[in-house]
Amino acid sequence: MKARQIITLLLLLSIIGLLSWQISEKAGQKAQRAKERAQLPDFTLSTLGGENLNTNSIVGKDQSIFIFFDPDCSICAYEAENAHRYVEEYAKNTSVVWVGAERRDKVEKFVTKYRLDTLAKHFVLIDSSGQLAKKFGVRGVPEILIYNHKGDLVKQFHGETTWEGMLKYLD
Repeated sequence: MKARQIITLLLLLSIIGLLSWQISEKAGQKAQRAKERAQLPDFTLSTLGGENLNTNSIVGKDQSIFIFFDPDCSICAYEAENAHRYVEEYAKNTSVVWVGAERRDKVEKFVTKYRLDTLAKHFVLIDSSGQLAKKFGVRGVPEILIYNHKGDLVKQFHGETTWEGMLKYLD
């Protein structure tokens, strides 16, 4: 009977140890992702217009808003629709980078519908492989990250936000 109690206790302690280790690992990964996002990650992708956009073309020039979106997302559509209302308030010193993770034709349809290609300093990237989203630690859409002109993360929004909410964090 004592042997059975000892085995049960050891099994219980092993389970507790494993759970503690998993929690610690997740916390470490979360902290690492936050550290990686604290600075604008290095990237290079082609825009829908065929130009290369990379970290160096943004840092030191403009503050930037990265909007990770899905063309089928109603919240993303709302944000795209309202970008026109506030463009004069942010376009002078802000680049807006829309990052779509869908097929090119779906992203192009979204851009056309909301006339994003008519807005100054708006760039649309297709991240169908998800590599850019991974670098930014994005897990869902919409996700918005605002960086200052030095490339430091100023604010991150998960889910729905408004342009008024974003504008508070711009210089």
